Amino acid sequence: MLTLGRYFILNKSSIKTHLAPLAVAANVTQEANTHCDHVLFIFAKMFKTYTGFLINEGNSTFVHSVSVILDSIETWWAKADQNLFITCLFLKPFICSKLFNANTISLLVMLGMICCLYIWVLKMDGDPLATLTLQVMKFSSYQRQFSEEMWSVDIVHKASMDEVGAL
Repeated sequence: MLTLGRYFILNKSSIKTHLAPLAVAANVTQEANTHCDHVLFIFAKMFKTYTGFLINEGNSTFVHSVSVILDSIETWWAKADQNLFITCLFLKPFICSKLFNANTISLLVMLGMICCLYIWVLKMDGDPLATLTLQVMKFSSYQRQFSEEMWSVDIVHKASMDEVGAL
């Protein structure tokens, strides 16, 4: 009995380390102002965190629990509407195509995702779809109304960072 208690006390910090990312993910994704891109970032952060646990802990007793969490993340991501999450991330002006590997998700693939979502949500096709395609291409290359000069991206980014720093 004493051994079990000592084992628990020694591993209490390890248990906290494993549960903390799940608690953060639950809190962030249940907020009223959570957006789809936040959910995608949470999935990515959790996957990176728990993969790091697997690499660092080797033959620990927690490897099985970490593997179960990683399997769960992969299962949820497989069930999710991935096009929606990826499109939301792509349409963020601070991110756009900077985060994506062009060999994995090219602009053509992104256009396909965006057009499918457009048709699915608005139940439209035809001329508006051609206009949407041209607008997305301009957005991805920061042209015309999507240029950094028109959006003042640097000013907005600095203001948002100042606001975050004030919290």
